[in-house]
Amino acid sequence: MKAGVVAIDIGYSNTKLAHGDALVPEVKIIPSGVCAADSVGDRVIGGGKGQNNQNLVVTVGGNQFAVGIEQTQIKQKRQRNPNYPFTEQYLALYYGGLSLTRASEVDTLVTGLPVEQYQDASAVTRLAARLRGEHEVASGQVITVRDVYVTAQPVGAFVDMHFQGAQNNYREIMSRGRVLVLDPGFHTVDWAFFDQGSLLKSVSGSNTAAMSSVMELVSVCIEHDLGDKVTIERIEQAMRSDSYSILFHGEELNISGYIETALDAVNTDAITDLLNAKNLDREQIDLVVLAGGGANYYRRAAEKVFPGSRIEISSSPVAANVRGYWYMERARCVAANSVAANQAR
Repeated sequence: MKAGVVAIDIGYSNTKLAHGDALVPEVKIIPSGVCAADSVGDRVIGGGKGQNNQNLVVTVGGNQFAVGIEQTQIKQKRQRNPNYPFTEQYLALYYGGLSLTRASEVDTLVTGLPVEQYQDASAVTRLAARLRGEHEVASGQVITVRDVYVTAQPVGAFVDMHFQGAQNNYREIMSRGRVLVLDPGFHTVDWAFFDQGSLLKSVSGSNTAAMSSVMELVSVCIEHDLGDKVTIERIEQAMRSDSYSILFHGEELNISGYIETALDAVNTDAITDLLNAKNLDREQIDLVVLAGGGANYYRRAAEKVFPGSRIEISSSPVAANVRGYWYMERARCVAANSVAANQAR
């Protein structure tokens, strides 16, 4: 089966996939946990077909990896460094995403990098070359990716808001105004500034004061108050499920209060610092778009830092970037086909 456009957003916490031929993409989200396939026992059965999140097995460099596993089920520490897109773990998640499309051939694959890495042209070229071509994602399963396009991650959220925001008249603001996209993920907070629809790289960037910093502070506060540690992976799992509850010494512990305290301590200062570093005039921002896994947790901080701006959280913010990648390439393909059809007349 052939897929026209596939978009993938590989993060430290979740891996997001958008694909399909309808007017809106089919979206899948799996945890970004990766480990040796033989280390997860009965949780992984079968291999390489992607029937569900717990039996996705891929092959990288001759080794089998299980992907889509919760971080709480993995003993080794996850990758958290700028070289992440060039690791085996990243490629395993990429293969898992490709496998979930059930396609044997992909015309165009779109993905993103954090803003600071995207501004390194050599990193963009290396990643595109790594993802392009013929990939044996599992034994007997080969997927060919014809072309790869790499963009800055928050560009996806900007495009997604353009498609999703018609009912709020945001398209007019986005085409004529000044828009800031804040994309807080697990390891980095990315921000991208758009003036009349054009990305201004000089005032866009990344910062590592992201959701991991919030979770680390929650862990420290719990240990201080209750005398024992809780891993950030367990905190992350509770926040992802919106339960705000973990099992602590055999009893339910609601951690929402700890999360609120940590958010107040980390987020406002983080946003202020990252904007001051780029000398961005926040008083002239018409719209602030929050996307990514930490979007809902950053709203209060954004309202403090941008008191005169409209604040909007993307619909299903975890998948905002990947939907935007898909919409962007889909629109380009439609436009190209329209031009070709007119020329043929």
